[in-house]
Amino acid sequence: MVGLAVEQAMGWEVLPHAVPFLFVDRVISVEQDGARVLRGVTRNDALLRGHPTLPPTLIVEALAQAAGILILSCKRGVKAGLLTAVDDFVFRGAVRNGDRLILEVKLRRVHAPFFVVRGRALVGGEVRAEGKLTLSSEPPWRRPGETRSRGGQSPPAGPEA
Repeated sequence: MVGLAVEQAMGWEVLPHAVPFLFVDRVISVEQDGARVLRGVTRNDALLRGHPTLPPTLIVEALAQAAGILILSCKRGVKAGLLTAVDDFVFRGAVRNGDRLILEVKLRRVHAPFFVVRGRALVGGEVRAEGKLTLSSEPPWRRPGETRSRGGQSPPAGPEA
């Protein structure tokens, strides 16, 4: 998947996201334990209109999508990469319109169905955000061994009878 535009990767059904919620533009490299992905920040982005900077929550989401690319491309048989935890994030500067955001993720630990990655967001070689993400290959409300869907991606409403 090296050098693929995300539209090409989408054809591989790597990420389930679509514009305007797709926050990665190009896969730079994918290795067994890490990935580098590009996000070009423009004022034409539907979610950024009227804002001069990329909100920190969207930087975290972009890193989670980069982690999803890593996990889904290297771990055969994994069907989803759901963000389940965000820990120890530090934001060191603004990401502005016109910046080329490089997203680096490294796989640190696998304890099925959980994948722990360390992520960094860089602009011009300077770290703008970094922290730890945990992704799951299954919805957290699915019971071990359960194979059928409960009608979507929502947790149960209450205690089951």
